[in-house]
Amino acid sequence: MYLCICSGVTHAQARKAIEKGVVSLAGLQNRLGVAINCGSCAGRAEAMIEQIQSSDRRNYSLAGAVRPFVPASSPL
Repeated sequence: MYLCICSGVTHAQARKAIEKGVVSLAGLQNRLGVAINCGSCAGRAEAMIEQIQSSDRRNYSLAGAVRPFVPASSPL
């Protein structure tokens, strides 16, 4: 499915860019050309960035809860 029809950018392409470190609409504009023509996809692109970043933060905190630090026992 397309995120930006004007530039032919798919949701998958945008997701990959965000997962590789794009953190803003300006970043997607520079990297992929999202929202540089008509701009109607800008809101969807910003929502996608927020959703993926929120999911990453949530997964990070859950990973910490699942794998707590356990110190090595001292030798006797």
